[in-house]
Amino acid sequence: MLKQIPEAKIQPALADVPSMLVSLSTGKTELLVSDKPTAMAAEFSNKDLLMLDFDASGAFKASDEDVKMGIAIKKGSTELMDGINKALAGISESDREAMMQDAITHQPLAK
Repeated sequence: MLKQIPEAKIQPALADVPSMLVSLSTGKTELLVSDKPTAMAAEFSNKDLLMLDFDASGAFKASDEDVKMGIAIKKGSTELMDGINKALAGISESDREAMMQDAITHQPLAK
């Protein structure tokens, strides 16, 4: 995503999310790109940060491989995989968003 920002001065990745958030909070960097749950948690726990969500704007181009997450299971665990896929298929996008928001408000940093 960073390469799609005109004139971006891309810095080497830091070791972990807390280091990236410190860099952002102290002004060493102007922005960071992360997965949505991480950005939501950062915004929730630090009122000086703002999460921008570009889903509907089309401002950034990303392949499914760039943005989709996966669940790792042992090869041959067909019954488990079928059960997970069935459970995931029954969760609407709005329910997923609500669950994610609920998880963010119950994270350790929220207290």
